[in-house]
Amino acid sequence: MSSAEQTKVFTVKHTPCKVVGWVGVAFFLFCGVAASRAGAQGASLLFFGFVLGSVYLILSSGSMQMDSDYIRYHLPLRSYEIKWSEVKYMEIDSGGGNMVLVGENKRLAMVGPYLWSDKNKRRTLWFMGEQMEKHGIEIRPTWKAMVRLSSNTKAGK
Repeated sequence: MSSAEQTKVFTVKHTPCKVVGWVGVAFFLFCGVAASRAGAQGASLLFFGFVLGSVYLILSSGSMQMDSDYIRYHLPLRSYEIKWSEVKYMEIDSGGGNMVLVGENKRLAMVGPYLWSDKNKRRTLWFMGEQMEKHGIEIRPTWKAMVRLSSNTKAGK
């Protein structure tokens, strides 16, 4: 790997998640208002629950940046980071939609490679594999990657 590749910052975005989230907000908000106006309060509450789920999807997807030292995950309301040297293993779900980088008392949960949307997706995935090999990071497939939350990795924004 060249020194230019070592200092390069690789970035991927999670555009499909944001698009689905915004479409969900618009659709379920429309359905909730329509149900409320029709007098179906139970259905209205259900639709507004889906609106909240869609808002969560928007707020939990952002962009990921990685270089030879750090992995950074930027969300609309906060950012997280972990050093490659701190990562012991990576958990990933069977579909590749969620992954968690796990270190000593640290976790960085983020959107997995299946949902990355960027022209640099392959190069970023290749770089990630190189860094994982360099640091001896093991991959552990598990469904738990879908429900893990980040901890002790919050970065200043």
